[in-house]
Amino acid sequence: MSAIASHWDALREEHGIDCPPMETSFFMARDSLVIKEKPQMSMWRESLFVWVMQNAARSSDFFRVDPNHLVEIGTKIEL
Repeated sequence: MSAIASHWDALREEHGIDCPPMETSFFMARDSLVIKEKPQMSMWRESLFVWVMQNAARSSDFFRVDPNHLVEIGTKIEL
């Protein structure tokens, strides 16, 4: 049994929630960072922060959500 299947079984047993993964939609946030023309921090710090955020693992990958059942809601954040 996969780790995901055991989580779904635990949800059903402990809380009485029956939501099969293939019939469930997942809503997740996604942020995009944009550097302003006049940055608040030094340019190298902002560039490093943006690079780290872009290379961070997405939550949908961490939770192994099927892309066909995923709705991502995004915002752009100016630094």
